Amino acid sequence: MSISGSSCGSPNSTDISSDFKELWTKLKEYHDKEVQGTV
Repeated sequence: MSISGSSCGSPNSTDISSDFKELWTKLKEYHDKEVQGTV
């Protein structure tokens, strides 16, 4: 998995923190649903 526009560094080192947080939230929600078996 790759994030477009990001270099090989931590998300904190670039200005994609907000986008990264939004993406992480979506992934977490999907994971939680998958664990519950609703996906």
